[in-house]
Amino acid sequence: MNDDAHRDVLAVLTRDHREVQRFLDELATTRDRADPRLREALVDQITTELNRHSAVEEQFLYPAVREHVPGGTELADREIRENVQIKWTLRELEGVDPADAPFEVTLRRLTEQVKAHVIKAEETLFPRVRSYCAADDLMELGKQVSTGP
Repeated sequence: MNDDAHRDVLAVLTRDHREVQRFLDELATTRDRADPRLREALVDQITTELNRHSAVEEQFLYPAVREHVPGGTELADREIRENVQIKWTLRELEGVDPADAPFEVTLRRLTEQVKAHVIKAEETLFPRVRSYCAADDLMELGKQVSTGP
């Protein structure tokens, strides 16, 4: 059984944040000495993780935000717009050679976007969700993320 089945959805998403940050950190350390194929593989991993993460947010978290958190519709809409910006940056990054300067500029932008997302989610959004949603509901959402609806 997936370990996520025993975590609430916010813990699952927080774990995702750490995983993506680990990949971004690894990519940043490979700048001057890495095989471009390694960098491309890391971008692929980051893209996969961020796309999966945003899908979980959009399918499980944001509906709960809309339903339970005051002002949740506007909050969820804003978060979705930010996810779209990250997806655009990912697409841009995939189209740039890792050995070229524009790759570093785009990677920096992606890193800043992800960092801002993580800070806002963990310091603002998640505490609000936790205060307005029942713990059992958050656990059930975590289980659904793990096993599917």
